[in-house]
Amino acid sequence: MNGETLEQVDNFKFLEASLSKDGTCTAEVRFRIARATASMTSLQKIWRSNISFKTKYKLYHSIVLSTLHYGCETWTLMADTEKRIQAFEMKMEPLLAPVKRRKLQWFGQVTRHDTLSKTILQDTDEGGRKRGRQRKSWLDNVKEW
Repeated sequence: MNGETLEQVDNFKFLEASLSKDGTCTAEVRFRIARATASMTSLQKIWRSNISFKTKYKLYHSIVLSTLHYGCETWTLMADTEKRIQAFEMKMEPLLAPVKRRKLQWFGQVTRHDTLSKTILQDTDEGGRKRGRQRKSWLDNVKEW
């Protein structure tokens, strides 16, 4: 990039979001679900209190859902990760639709501007295709939706 060689790493953590070289997000989704569950558990006294439902709902959205959705724009959703999110939804409310919406919004924002993110997003791997079934990519999610 600009005449400099960039170091290749297997995993990269940036602002508490973990990105992996192979594009999978299973570990990140597990981590986010665990954090959101911990947030729910820490609010047990509030859920049992006499606070209005409207206030509880706002707390749920601002604490629990924001914890779960943090960095979801970078996730490559495969069948197993979607199942994990849907299992968490069974406890709460629909969560997969907002993840998809936020990811598509980010894709639109990146493709409208000439930035490093757009360059990276549109870049392809050097070399030929690997043998066997091709792994689903981040862009495959966008095209599918």
